[in-house]
Amino acid sequence: MKREKEQTARSASAKRGWGITGKLALSIVTSVIVAVAVLLVVVYMQMSQTLLEKSEDLLQTTTDRTVQETKAWMNRTLTMLETQRDTIEYQDMNDEEMKAYIKHTVGQNDAYPDGLYVGLTDGSLCHATFVAGPDYDPTVKSWYQDGLNSDSFILGDAYVDENTNSYVVGASGVLRTRGGAVRGVAAADVYLDSISQIVSQVTIEDTGGIFLVDTRTDTIIGHRDTSITGRTLSQMTEGMYAYANHLAYTEENHKEALPWALKGAEAGHLWSWHIIGDIYWGGKAVERNLPYAIECYEKTAGYGNDRYACGQAGYMYFRGLGTPQDYARAVQYFEMDKTEYRRYDLLGICYLLGYGCPQDVEKGRKMLEKSEDNRFKSYGLGMMYAEGLGGREDIEKGVEYLKAAQEALKHYKKSLFGVWRRR
Repeated sequence: MKREKEQTARSASAKRGWGITGKLALSIVTSVIVAVAVLLVVVYMQMSQTLLEKSEDLLQTTTDRTVQETKAWMNRTLTMLETQRDTIEYQDMNDEEMKAYIKHTVGQNDAYPDGLYVGLTDGSLCHATFVAGPDYDPTVKSWYQDGLNSDSFILGDAYVDENTNSYVVGASGVLRTRGGAVRGVAAADVYLDSISQIVSQVTIEDTGGIFLVDTRTDTIIGHRDTSITGRTLSQMTEGMYAYANHLAYTEENHKEALPWALKGAEAGHLWSWHIIGDIYWGGKAVERNLPYAIECYEKTAGYGNDRYACGQAGYMYFRGLGTPQDYARAVQYFEMDKTEYRRYDLLGICYLLGYGCPQDVEKGRKMLEKSEDNRFKSYGLGMMYAEGLGGREDIEKGVEYLKAAQEALKHYKKSLFGVWRRR
């Protein structure tokens, strides 16, 4: 009997021990799982941030390297042009000697294979491969006018060479006599193919790339797609808008998006204005400016078939943000949007209550029911039931909607018997 009691006691003790051990083990396992999960989250966030920083560093490094290579190429080209121009000046060549020397420059540099040419102040042209007609006057050409005011060679506007169908840019600088008098302008046609070759070899993260722009003229002087080289940014408004849109809404980089949106807007892409409007409304990259934001929306809402801008402008007039409240203007902009995404909630309130338009309760009700669930829809339906608009008054049901909207509840109160009544 005594032995049985001892065995029972030992069994109970073992069970108690196992219960404590099991609970302790379970607690430890749970803690380990939580700790591992937290660690994984922390590692993931750190890795994501590290990868992002590495990508940004790679982009900056690659861009800087490409710009330096392009500058080096351009400097070599312009230096050689200036050396050839200086040779003519230093030796004080007469016209025949200069023509012979110009023929010698042909094919010396791949950047300008046709060599140097000179336009003189008397209107004559010295060119190795081009024979000017009797009416040709180099002094009225843009390359001559640009070079006449510059001792160093400068780049002009890009244009298409009819013979090679390649984009070239004129480089020119003033030509003087040994005594310093202006004799004319020395110039050359520099082909942009070499720059495009430099750029086309750059790949960022497998699919990315870069292009180079002459900010003085907004001309693209290097691109992996040679058909784009020589075009101006104003000719690529769709691309500028798409890029600004990506920066603003996908990457949420408003600071970088703003100048691209401005360029797109200036070039005539009206939808760029709603990006600018959003940036000034948000106030993250610039000082918040609601009056300017609504001005931006209105620039595209009325003329750009921009449903988003219509909704934004209408909302600001409806709420009185950055402008005096004006329901009529709000209705006007809401009605401009004929798509399924129009602001049925706010437009429904206007028709339901007669804000800025003739009251049409049934039309307002249908619009509210069609709209997405939000506090404005709740407010409109709440007012409709609470005021008995278009049907039987049901203050209790109306209040339930108004609770969701957190609007206009001050006009109603609950009685001692729990019934909602108008105050």
